Amino acid sequence: MNKFGFALCAGAAAMSLSACLGSEEEGEAVIPAEYASLETLYNAIDEGDLEQASASLMTGSATMTGVVVISDIGESEDMQAVGDLSLTADFDGGTASGSATSFELYSETDGSAIDDGALTGTLTVAGSVGNGGMSADLDGTLSDDDPHVIDMTMNGTFYDNGGDVAVQGDVSGTIDDEYHEGGFVATE
Repeated sequence: MNKFGFALCAGAAAMSLSACLGSEEEGEAVIPAEYASLETLYNAIDEGDLEQASASLMTGSATMTGVVVISDIGESEDMQAVGDLSLTADFDGGTASGSATSFELYSETDGSAIDDGALTGTLTVAGSVGNGGMSADLDGTLSDDDPHVIDMTMNGTFYDNGGDVAVQGDVSGTIDDEYHEGGFVATE
């Protein structure tokens, strides 16, 4: 049975990860508990508590881990696909690379897991960094009982997270030729 059941994301406006990582009190999606520290980081950036990364911080390369969220999926648009993000920003070479793995489906209402292990597959991150930000493709196939082709882009800005590099941004593109949005955050 196809549980992923992608459906068209509601709304044409860009959806930031704050919509994906918002609090239940704000009427937004609830992030799963294991990503709470990343939600805190995202909200700190969103509230302007972190400065954009300086040129001196963006030298060499930074290896970051984080989360990528794709919202409003499923027939009722009440689920989110949440995956672990590994990202390397090679500031000297101008490239961004990495992967998103271990995707799970979660309820946007209460953050509870829906059928643990329901999704398999890895998405590849490949793109560029420069001018304080990054732009990359997020491509691959995620499968439940059926394969779902992911063709998305990631656009983000680098921040100074207490001397470590962090990145936050939006994800948008198609899943099985239907438009979806979401967001991501990662830090060293």
